[in-house]
Amino acid sequence: MKGLLRVRRPSPAMVVALIALFVALSGGAAAGTYVATTRSGVTKADALRASTALRASVLARRIGIKPNPMLKVGKPITRGPRGPRGRRGPRGPAGGFTSANVSYVPAPVTVMCAFGAGTCAVGSSEALCPAGKMAIGGGWIGDAPDPPLSATVAYSAPTVHNGWGVVMTNNSSAATASYHAFAVCAG
Repeated sequence: MKGLLRVRRPSPAMVVALIALFVALSGGAAAGTYVATTRSGVTKADALRASTALRASVLARRIGIKPNPMLKVGKPITRGPRGPRGRRGPRGPAGGFTSANVSYVPAPVTVMCAFGAGTCAVGSSEALCPAGKMAIGGGWIGDAPDPPLSATVAYSAPTVHNGWGVVMTNNSSAATASYHAFAVCAG
């Protein structure tokens, strides 16, 4: 039947995300005690990974990474009937884009501590385009002497500050890791 809500059982990922939210809201010591006493099979390492993922999403919001519109949850949109086609508009001026208008902008190096050493295992880096230019792409590059060998990239996307931001978690519990974001700017 249309209009009826189906209630589904939460996925394991949702359970871990809720634990991460609990960790963030109540503090590490209280959450660590809670996780150690649950019988749901969630280990302290899972809770630590979830809390670092939550920290990554907070850092992403702080540097202004745009949310993915495809991930929005809500009511399905129903479209009405298609209207008649409009008249063709006048031809616009020729574009002035050339490869000379494209530039590469690196961000400062971000150093992450080893996983498990604290929230410093999550790093954020944002490369900003110069005034009058727009980010058309970007990414990240590992830096010497310790590029990320085992890491999770939580976000690599355009930011609201007209640049490219990267939020990463160092998954190595034995070594630090360094990287920097870069933006490809045009205009």
